[in-house]
Amino acid sequence: MSDFNPYRPPSSSTVAEAMPGTRGLRWFYQLPNLLYTGFVVLSTFGLVIMKPDMFLEAIAIPALLIIYAPILCFLLVRWGTPRLVRFCLWLQGGVVLWVIYLLIDSLRDHSEDVLGGSIYLGINLFALFGGLLQARARSLPKEFIDERP
Repeated sequence: MSDFNPYRPPSSSTVAEAMPGTRGLRWFYQLPNLLYTGFVVLSTFGLVIMKPDMFLEAIAIPALLIIYAPILCFLLVRWGTPRLVRFCLWLQGGVVLWVIYLLIDSLRDHSEDVLGGSIYLGINLFALFGGLLQARARSLPKEFIDERP
């Protein structure tokens, strides 16, 4: 085969250039999410074993949503389709706003839940901003609807 490539710029001195790799998820996004996932899953199993009736209370479902939202966001940003990733990031933003509301409400009532609310607000904000940065790094393409008959 010939080494001549008509599409290569004349200033290029190499015959074949490596294609730039796609910037995917980096370790400083993956590692905290994997550690958090392991901690939350093990803690949930511990709670189920120690107090199985605890999850029948009305507060359990919203609490689980707040705790597991960053994990779901991480999984969908990692393996989701572009449309699903965008939807997930909007939902994560809604969860962050909800946690902010709960935190302000607990501050107003002088509740003892302020520290826990602050921690979960930080975790959900990390998940939201990390997911936004990773979606940007992956350069999610727009999905076009095929309108052919």
